[in-house]
Amino acid sequence: MVSQGATKEYAHIMTFTTLALAADGPTTGLSLHEIERREVGPGDVRIEISHSGICHSDIHTINGDWGPKPYPVVPGHEIIGRVTEVGASVTAHKVGDRVGVGVIVGSCGTCGECSRGLQQYCGNGLVWTFGSEDPHMPGHTTHGGYSREIVTEEAFVYRVPENLDPAGAAPLLCAGITVFSPLKTWGASAGKKVGVVGIGGLGHLAVKFSHALGAQTVGFTTSPEKEAMILGLGADEVVLSSDAAAMKASEGTFDLIIDTVPFSHDLNPYLNQLTVDGTLVVVGALVPITEPLIGGALISKRRRIAGSVIGGVPETQEMLDFAGEHGITADIEFIRADYVNQAYERVIAGDVNFRFVIDATTIGAPAPELISAQEAADRVAAGALIVDVRPERFLTEAGVNTLATWVDRKNMDAYFTPGGEHYLAEALADTDREVVVMCGSIKGSAPMAQWLLENGRANVSHVDGGFDAWREAGLPSSLVE
Repeated sequence: MVSQGATKEYAHIMTFTTLALAADGPTTGLSLHEIERREVGPGDVRIEISHSGICHSDIHTINGDWGPKPYPVVPGHEIIGRVTEVGASVTAHKVGDRVGVGVIVGSCGTCGECSRGLQQYCGNGLVWTFGSEDPHMPGHTTHGGYSREIVTEEAFVYRVPENLDPAGAAPLLCAGITVFSPLKTWGASAGKKVGVVGIGGLGHLAVKFSHALGAQTVGFTTSPEKEAMILGLGADEVVLSSDAAAMKASEGTFDLIIDTVPFSHDLNPYLNQLTVDGTLVVVGALVPITEPLIGGALISKRRRIAGSVIGGVPETQEMLDFAGEHGITADIEFIRADYVNQAYERVIAGDVNFRFVIDATTIGAPAPELISAQEAADRVAAGALIVDVRPERFLTEAGVNTLATWVDRKNMDAYFTPGGEHYLAEALADTDREVVVMCGSIKGSAPMAQWLLENGRANVSHVDGGFDAWREAGLPSSLVE
């Protein structure tokens, strides 16, 4: 349990304090705050958060793009963690379970939509995971997953399969269910042809789920260089949407198209891809779509345009179970909490490997020192040990001041593979030398440096700019090559 403060009473509700990342306004960025959470009630689950995904909607909310919010705002609705406490009436979860929390944490429970398991469409009492009035704490708003802990009603806590990597599973709680729901609703399955427009955070999961559901899956892209990547996600085919001939050749052949593009764009080219009774589902564009629709494209083949938003409680659990059965997770970049503002800048710039996921255990935790390549070289000359995390350097060369550990190529810029940390701990057990972590980038070196710091190494640093900075500084390659 990581409670940061003593329990106290607020308006007859007992609360505790914990650490979180919050924005004090639309332009302040995120910083460390101490927030209040309610103590566990009879139907509540208390969760120690380990992973929290970054969704573009977090940024929109903080920026006030969707209306004013009462600051400070703690974003985050892609939450993975472990149960640390349950209320007396809780039956679905127990202490130690891996669980998740998604976009909503409450609904009226009695309306027609709620009774059908479509809580996301509740019009009487929908409670968003962050930024809503908190029905349990009058005068407070809900706080999201950029936090060390959360307390949530049992009904909105999901079982997360243990076989899934928790970092990759976090985005399933928003991005995953956002695309899984329309795929299921409109019958993606064997014998159906499904297209995905926009192969980003939502789209790459749509390709994975569509493929696993058995549908013939096609990715639409404007970038020919992305073809191999899209096929690698499970697509059977890639159509270059900027190629008029390619688009013409596939017209009238799709049963379903999931459009994940988040801004206004011309829907007509994709409507023309649909067969009779085909459906184009918009899940990304919450803004007005200003390009006019050609009525004939709809009328001529009884085509439909539809929308969809996340999923209800039963469907979200179904999605997670399906992901566990098929090994589906998001492709992510795993980051420390103190990198979140830079991550936001990269999301806005479109510079992200599908999704960022925050290591929530680093919220408020000491950070490894970030040093220049020259400072690293000076420390090595004074006796520090370089830890090299490049995958091709998994053996230690005799006479070279390098300790190397294996990192899976797919994950080398996110985190080192299970087992690598044990090798590292054993190798460093008999030395008190300072450790300098070297990798291709900060996002690769920071998680390993953090792990070392949290596991008893008092003198850990990592190199700003990694190997590229080392070489650019003209430093001796014999130390790291």
